[in-house]
Amino acid sequence: MQAPMSSTSFRMMSMMLGIRNVFLRPRKVLRDACLSSGDRVLDFGSGPGDYALAAAELVGPGGKVYALDIHPMAATRIAQRARALGLENVAPITSSCQTDLEDESIDVVLLYYTLHLVEEKEAVLKELHRVLKPGGRLSFATRLESRARVLQRITGGRLFALVRREKETYAFIKAATEPVPSEAASQANAARA
Repeated sequence: MQAPMSSTSFRMMSMMLGIRNVFLRPRKVLRDACLSSGDRVLDFGSGPGDYALAAAELVGPGGKVYALDIHPMAATRIAQRARALGLENVAPITSSCQTDLEDESIDVVLLYYTLHLVEEKEAVLKELHRVLKPGGRLSFATRLESRARVLQRITGGRLFALVRREKETYAFIKAATEPVPSEAASQANAARA
């Protein structure tokens, strides 16, 4: 299981993200996610909550935003910021993978600038697939991987299919097919046979 970064590192990261967001505005990036009033959104790897809070404003009081991060300071900071903004539709979650959300309960997952930090990428993608409603969308952003690598990573297990590429994000839809077993699971099944 992945351990959270130190509190000092989290504070430094939060400060750097604040500077980055002056140039790369969360609301602008969220346009690509096509959020609607009343949507239920999971911001996976929310950090200090810039995208989660902007999403909460966009989905309105009839919607809900779950802001998941591995660091406990993220949950505290997001809760404080949501209160200060008068947002009652934000629920912080502290976890490295498991959301504890119901199956097929989420309209849109935001996975922005996070997947490269995750140790168990396949487990995270399976969890995101599980919580997304049929036809649910995964909005993904990275600046560290090539288009080919992103497509291989996100669509390789047949959990998601690419819908479109935007300026800052990739839009994927939850695939209706069952996921392809991992190579390790296939080898284990072959050994049992």
